Amino acid sequence: ASPSGPMGVTQDALRANLLPFLDRAWGLLPRMQRPRVLDIGCGTGVPTLRLAELTDGDIVALDIDEKALEVLRARVDRRGLSHRIAVCRASLIGLPFEDQGFDLVWCEGACSYWASARAYGRGGVCCAPAAAWSPTTRPET
Repeated sequence: ASPSGPMGVTQDALRANLLPFLDRAWGLLPRMQRPRVLDIGCGTGVPTLRLAELTDGDIVALDIDEKALEVLRARVDRRGLSHRIAVCRASLIGLPFEDQGFDLVWCEGACSYWASARAYGRGGVCCAPAAAWSPTTRPET
């Protein structure tokens, strides 16, 4: 139920390979009590669900791909996380949120399309890896 990527490898498999980097980045962030997190470009929610494991805060998972969001909604429901994860179909352009409404903006895979401090407040953090590939996860071309 995951879109295919390069060489037939699913996007979920590629994103799952990046979870150790998510964990490492999370460990470098300042500690936050119940942060409000915006996950931009969440896709089917591989990073979203890991973020839910790492924090007790609320998460808004945002993407424009309705099919991917349907997969994420099912995963959220199966894990009983609908009280903490809100799934939102919206574009990065003209985000439907108040300015400075988030403590953390996670932008994995969509950062080439968006970069703005508008979404997070004073003292907030934006984590946007510069590339979706690392030397150990990049498929050979």
